[in-house]
Amino acid sequence: MSDPYVDVCGTGPVLLVLPGGAGHPMGLDAVLPAGASAHAYVFGSSSGGITALDLLARHPERLRHVVVHEPPCVGVLPDAARHLAMFREVYETYRAAGVEAAMARLQAGLEATGQDAGTGRSVAARPSAAEADTDVRPATPMDLFLTHVLRQFTAYGPDPAAFRGSPGRLTLAFGQESRGLLLHRTAESVAGVCGGALAEFPGGHLGAVTHAVAFADRLVDALLPSGTPRVPAPPGRSVSDPAADVRP
Repeated sequence: MSDPYVDVCGTGPVLLVLPGGAGHPMGLDAVLPAGASAHAYVFGSSSGGITALDLLARHPERLRHVVVHEPPCVGVLPDAARHLAMFREVYETYRAAGVEAAMARLQAGLEATGQDAGTGRSVAARPSAAEADTDVRPATPMDLFLTHVLRQFTAYGPDPAAFRGSPGRLTLAFGQESRGLLLHRTAESVAGVCGGALAEFPGGHLGAVTHAVAFADRLVDALLPSGTPRVPAPPGRSVSDPAADVRP
């Protein structure tokens, strides 16, 4: 799980796709063919969207456009502490009761519309946070996500000044089914903080999986200037070689 992995398909300008979770593709393959001919650079979803934001902040001169779908950047919200507490509860639930229980807690927190996102409750007797992080050896992508991604990535706070050099290069996306929920709020707030456009996409947080074709079409629309002709995506190849020849 520690080895670098990359899939490559199509030719032309590079579209870098950063999946969420622990960086595992998790069903995004269906989105790639429609976007293989797009003249754009980065699409990031969920925690992958936070990576995309940081990439744009650090290297705005190297990116044409970045689309970030539902990044869980709760630090931009006025009630950030409550949501960060919820993510800590998810991790504590994982340590006490396993992946399935933790993901149920996470889903409940993401879908909460009132003041019940974070309760501050203890789940069970458990090791300290320092002990917990040292004695866990993630066995699956979800273990890795819950141990080393969820709390760490959601604590990321974009610096507005870092995005002043990239006007018009950022679009924040949210799912139609996410309206009114936490990750709609984060997308909207990050767009305001970073000066990005806001766009609605099909489906919910996993719209790229549940509405792959419509999602891919909407992604291309967000990446390409209006009126840009589309060409059929060429036959692709898939590689897992970390030394694969991938150049912008």
